[in-house]
Amino acid sequence: MLNYDKLIYAGTLTTVAEVADSARYRFVQGDVCDGEAVRAEVEAFRPDVITHLAAESHVDRSIDGPGAFV
Repeated sequence: MLNYDKLIYAGTLTTVAEVADSARYRFVQGDVCDGEAVRAEVEAFRPDVITHLAAESHVDRSIDGPGAFV
């Protein structure tokens, strides 16, 4: 599992502590908006499946700057 996370206000690694030491797990702190960095990690890790779970949960933030949510 490749865990690619920006770890902003709502992010925490405690939720993956159980698998953190697995040889099949890798954590990368990064921004999914950085396409080149994501591409490099995906090419290096070669996952079978990609699931995108990144989200901002504060409605006010989406009103103030909707471009970041598109």
